[in-house]
Amino acid sequence: MPPHYKLKDTEYSQKYFAKYMREYRKKNPQYVKKDSDKRRDMRKKLLDILGGTKCTHCGFDKDIRVLQIDHKDNEGAEDARSFGGSSKMYRYYVTNPEIAKTKLQVLCANCNIIKQHDEKTWKSPTKGKKRKKGIWY
Repeated sequence: MPPHYKLKDTEYSQKYFAKYMREYRKKNPQYVKKDSDKRRDMRKKLLDILGGTKCTHCGFDKDIRVLQIDHKDNEGAEDARSFGGSSKMYRYYVTNPEIAKTKLQVLCANCNIIKQHDEKTWKSPTKGKKRKKGIWY
């Protein structure tokens, strides 16, 4: 019996898709770069709509890589799911800047994690999981 029959269907699908994407990226680096540039441009446009590259809480503005786009009402995951992914969600907010200004804010990574912790929306990646050989799974 082939080894993939021992896996659940979703596990097999995930492993197959991951393998397919690795091969695709190797064969088509020009498309990967193009997609990456599109995402970076979309993020930059959204940051500009939301008031620029500065944390709205502490004012941090030294490095754009540290800034995160945060949902004010803590429903980012649900929002992304409803759009079918974060890229589509960002595209929607770029084309509808007034809605973006009411629902989103720019926070640095520190302020964002503090907000999640204070509002009890932060989920530990290890909570309720077993540890095996030094790896959390």
